[in-house]
Amino acid sequence: MDENKALDIIIDLEEKRKGKYRGLLILGILSLALLVTGVIFLILGFAALKSVGFAGAGIGLVLVGFILVIVAQIYKKNFRNYCLDMVFNEFAQNYYKDPFRNAKAGLNESVLRSAEFYKHWDRYIGSDYFKGSYKNINFEMCRYELQDEHHDSQNHSTSYSTFDKGILIKFTLLKNINHDLTVLERSFNFGAKMVSSKNKIEFESMEFNKQFNTYCDDKLYAFYLITPQIQERFIQVNQNHKGDIRFRLVGDTVYFGVSNYRSDFKFKTSKPFDEETIRGILSEFLVPMMIVDELKLDSDKLNDESRGNI
Repeated sequence: MDENKALDIIIDLEEKRKGKYRGLLILGILSLALLVTGVIFLILGFAALKSVGFAGAGIGLVLVGFILVIVAQIYKKNFRNYCLDMVFNEFAQNYYKDPFRNAKAGLNESVLRSAEFYKHWDRYIGSDYFKGSYKNINFEMCRYELQDEHHDSQNHSTSYSTFDKGILIKFTLLKNINHDLTVLERSFNFGAKMVSSKNKIEFESMEFNKQFNTYCDDKLYAFYLITPQIQERFIQVNQNHKGDIRFRLVGDTVYFGVSNYRSDFKFKTSKPFDEETIRGILSEFLVPMMIVDELKLDSDKLNDESRGNI
């Protein structure tokens, strides 16, 4: 990381953060005051004075207070995206070829369906779309949220509940693999359709078998690709990425997902910007690079056509 460039960004973002934080404090204090006053007016209006005027004023104050809370959350989210965009635009090209990011977009929904990691969903929300190339391996990724739809008994209202959220990365290899291999953390329980036609593979590593279930349409290829070294790397990946690991290699595509993904980086407007903040933001963008390196997705086995397939 270019220290001079990082210092310039830190100074710029810190000045903006101070202003945003003051704005958020004002919004927070104002919304709290309105909510408390509104509740008092509601109590007086309905219980003590039985006054429609007081009750109406209380409802109005509470509504305005809630609106200010929502405005503050949007304000904070927009500033987060501004910070991520600034760091991305300055540093992403140091790690990736042709990097591109759109915070408001996600992967095409068909990519999630092709991965076959997820049960049926009624609503998909994608964000933090990011694509690029690393070691000649093209990738695209996003954060996702999958929701079930619910209706009341009379179908008058609709609500949604989230059953899965995390990150999904699609890697495109330089070679078409004529096999379908899947490695799933044992906590995974949505892939019955995906693995029903495959052989369950057990390896010599007890620790690997304890953490993962492996399925492949060809047992010989599974042992060819998932060597003891790669098994150790999967175990390491599981330690490095908090959440439930999902991996699938099919054709020329690798799908890598982390359900219930928990990033070590926590964006806080109240915390001053420093070099640690920059590194934390960068860590959000370095996941594809880490997966390529950790699982050797750039290896000749997966990309050299002259080696053929087993």
